[in-house]
Amino acid sequence: MKYDYINSNLKFKNTEKNITSDNGGKYGTVFIVGAGPGDIKLMTLKAYECIKNADTIIYDDLINPSLLNEAVHGCELIYAGKRNGVHAMEQDEINNLLIKKAFEGKMTVRLKGGDPFLFGRGSEEAQALKNAGIEYAVVPGVSSALSVPSSAGIPLTDRRYASQVHIITARRGKYIKYDSKSVKHIKGYDISDYAALSKLEGTLVFLMSFNVIDEITNGLINAGKPKETPIAVISNGSMQGQRKCISTLKDINVKIKAEKITTPAIIVIGEVVELSYELDNFMQEYKKRPLFGKKILITASRYMASRLNKILDNYGAETVVISLIETIPLYTERFYRAMEELSSYTWLVFTSSNGINIFFDELTGIEDETESGMPFNDIKDSYKYPLDLRNLGDIKIAVIGSGSASTLRKHGFNPDFVPKSYSLKALSQGLVKMLTEKDRVLILRAEEAGSDINEIFTLNNINFSDIPVYRTVKAQTRKDELKRILPLCDYVCLCSSMGARAYFEMTADKTSEKNSFKENEDKPAENNIISIGPVTTQTCVNYGITPFAQAYPFNSEGIAKCLCSLVC
Repeated sequence: MKYDYINSNLKFKNTEKNITSDNGGKYGTVFIVGAGPGDIKLMTLKAYECIKNADTIIYDDLINPSLLNEAVHGCELIYAGKRNGVHAMEQDEINNLLIKKAFEGKMTVRLKGGDPFLFGRGSEEAQALKNAGIEYAVVPGVSSALSVPSSAGIPLTDRRYASQVHIITARRGKYIKYDSKSVKHIKGYDISDYAALSKLEGTLVFLMSFNVIDEITNGLINAGKPKETPIAVISNGSMQGQRKCISTLKDINVKIKAEKITTPAIIVIGEVVELSYELDNFMQEYKKRPLFGKKILITASRYMASRLNKILDNYGAETVVISLIETIPLYTERFYRAMEELSSYTWLVFTSSNGINIFFDELTGIEDETESGMPFNDIKDSYKYPLDLRNLGDIKIAVIGSGSASTLRKHGFNPDFVPKSYSLKALSQGLVKMLTEKDRVLILRAEEAGSDINEIFTLNNINFSDIPVYRTVKAQTRKDELKRILPLCDYVCLCSSMGARAYFEMTADKTSEKNSFKENEDKPAENNIISIGPVTTQTCVNYGITPFAQAYPFNSEGIAKCLCSLVC
């Protein structure tokens, strides 16, 4: 259920520039959400709920990009990240944007890595929203300061070594201080008092400080901290790419350069660091799996992506899910009429798992209006629906492949026909051999599906009805995130012809297949594209790209096997 917008009569307090509002309008709520340290499984349930209900998500650099795939189709995605001093937006711009989206009535999620109130500037944003009269809520997240050392086998406290933890950042700069009456500038925090830091007992954790680690270690040593004090630097914490470098204050700088440790990274200083040698078992259960260490981009529709993601996870891969296409149900009057006449059909034909799921959906999550423009309830009430599944007792069911067969079984039905080859042509030709003049066939599939089955059935005088039950559209809002993440991935999985078209159009800003890339233009990399089958491969070729490999069989399991064969 969507969060209700609040009614507010509060006047906008002019603490931000270039923002206007209509007094008394319906303002949206802003949720300042912690996304955790990186591992998507360390995200809180409340954070997931916010993402799934958002109209707009304004997100930082260090979130797991797969989280954005949980947003509804059409959700506005705005990147506001910063790394190594390079800002997509300045903090004032972010504050203004949050207020602007709230004034537009949008349920807005400000998605931040870790916990938003631990060096995340979440408090600054909350104060800006409060001064603007905007309702907001803070959703805590799992902080990297606590979770990343744990993942590396470093307990921040241990009664034998440390009973205190100090979390510090080396970031400097000017911060804006908000109170009920004024806005004023205060000097940024300076950690140069190493004499005080060196006397602190327990464990020191430095966040956002990797680029000044020389200054930190030298400062602590010069202030009297023993040179042999253990120190750990952990990069890409909680992710498969996590790396750890352990040394002493005097030697760590040389060692991290030799081992090419990079940001994002946190620093842990104290006796507890040495426990890592004994306790670190990070990803131990994954490291022996064939795809461990490979980052694989999944571009399929949500249902297909979910299935492929689980399979690749079992093989040890690190996946990034960015669905470039979305499935939109088409609940039309023609569909409901067919449902009422269902007993007159002898065969049901499904050409995808999407069609199966929509058919058995019992109409949950339907919009108020259908594609016909007629209110959904008016159509639904005109026919005998929901469907009584006992009406399927004498109807045979055909599906296009093993993946669709598996989906059908989850709904309690075994398919009566599955072609040996995954294609519309094989499905159609196989059915023609089984059908008689007494049969009546109902095909439920995508609006944009190929015409092979219609042509073959017509040629053989088969009595059939072809009713689209969903439409596949390109998820253009994910274009920028695709381009940002693509260089970080080892392989890209293209799982349908339309998905391939979306991929090439989003990566090259092209809208047609033929001659899409000129000779001197940058093409998407060819040596990392995995195609699910020949139809998708042909679409790639039409864009001037030959996939590196093609799956067999032409399904999720085939893609996984193909990837394993490439890396083994």
